[in-house]
Amino acid sequence: MLTRANHRTLQRLNNDVFLQIMEELWPGGNLRGLSATCRAIRELCKPVLFQQCELFSDVGLVHRFLPENIWPFISYLTLRDHCPDLEAGRYVGHPSNFRMRLLYAADRLLCGIYDPSLLDHALRNMPRLHTLKITQISTKERHGLPWSSVRTILSIPHLQRFIFGFHQLVPTLLPDEVLCLDSPAPLKVFRYILPDTRKSPRKHDSEVAALGVIFEKLHLTLEELDLPADPVPLSILSSLQWPLRFTMPSNGSSLLWWPDSLDASFPCPALESLLITFPCPDDKLYSRLPPTLRSLSLASFPHASYTDRHWAETWRANLLSSSQVLAILQQCSLPNLEYLELEYVDDSSERELFRHLGTASPKLATLKIRRYRPIGVQSVSATTFAEALHFVPRLRDLWLHLDLPENPPPQLMRHGPGYEEIDLLAFVQFWLDPAVDALALSLPPPLTDLHLLIARCDKSHWVNYRVRSHPHAKSSSGATRIGATVRMPYPTPQVRSLRYQEPSAI
Repeated sequence: MLTRANHRTLQRLNNDVFLQIMEELWPGGNLRGLSATCRAIRELCKPVLFQQCELFSDVGLVHRFLPENIWPFISYLTLRDHCPDLEAGRYVGHPSNFRMRLLYAADRLLCGIYDPSLLDHALRNMPRLHTLKITQISTKERHGLPWSSVRTILSIPHLQRFIFGFHQLVPTLLPDEVLCLDSPAPLKVFRYILPDTRKSPRKHDSEVAALGVIFEKLHLTLEELDLPADPVPLSILSSLQWPLRFTMPSNGSSLLWWPDSLDASFPCPALESLLITFPCPDDKLYSRLPPTLRSLSLASFPHASYTDRHWAETWRANLLSSSQVLAILQQCSLPNLEYLELEYVDDSSERELFRHLGTASPKLATLKIRRYRPIGVQSVSATTFAEALHFVPRLRDLWLHLDLPENPPPQLMRHGPGYEEIDLLAFVQFWLDPAVDALALSLPPPLTDLHLLIARCDKSHWVNYRVRSHPHAKSSSGATRIGATVRMPYPTPQVRSLRYQEPSAI
């Protein structure tokens, strides 16, 4: 019970200390109980208690919205759309439909629950609001946000992040709408997320035009841009000046980013990080990449290591070979590259691949490789792979999937495919640990961190090793090495030290 004396004690707390207490209580849901003790404490708790709010919208926002007395405390607002017009839109215009009608929208492609006047009034009266997220509950049927609502949101002067998921952005324009954005917000993050498996049409003309207007108005403040590839207006993107530090993930149809017919310079000359899934050797993009790149990823998604034995061979047939990856990298100019992720099927050209990396990217320090055995090959030589890494002189951190044939397959468990704990432990002890011993004896001297993957169909499972120097153990390269410290997360974290024998005793 909170007595008057205790209340005076709480009031004497420094504001920063009391705020830290509330921040610690908030994630576990315990702040609500504290806020119910008295009115003074409740007022102090409001900025933390209501900093993140979520509204499930199955009717128009004019009929149901957050109470005004909490607006001043909201900094992150999520609106989850379950508009009744979403289902009705499937039947509107069908000759056999006599009952389903649109309740809020004038067009079946548009969502009408986000009233622009209400959004403008509410969002402008949330002075702490920095992030707005609008997402759709259903992923089977989609409609989109009209331009009037988009323009209202992007005109809120204190908004910094806008996340828009599983909706179409302006799939059509109403007869009286004009694409203009007179007073844009100083937006730093714009994320537009659509499922890769969505049905056609994968883009709309009004959607492409709306994105072009948004980029022209916001490009000077944007630092992170996440877009589906299909509706991106590349001609507008390439003509604009972007901030020095800028991130743009993009996903969508597997088209060539840079076909032979395109004669232009790279639109982001100061690009530092690039991730491309399912890279194509015929794409001319790689020869246009700027030398400022510090991080590059060329891999498939989902990774072939995630698949079960049923699909493994079919999936690997679509992967690039190590010689094809080498051909791609030979087109690039990457003198400042520090991080590289690759996924390929080994065709005995890894030595040439790493020799090229050591020459073309002398600053390379972190390497993440998912390598796979060719079909029919049942053995893996960790020593041969490690010796090839000597061509990469500054390598310090290696993430590696060796594709060992002894990797445990998934079992049919009560809740779907899974893995027996004892099988995972046995695989680490009898197969990964010996592979690490062989790797560490031949690794280049600067390398200290080693991570080996257990291929699973449910998640990435990396086993981490630390390679340390030892005054009496010499590797084949002459470097002073020790074995690895192993962290095994099953059933509880365990630590075990591996020490190599003297070379004469091996």
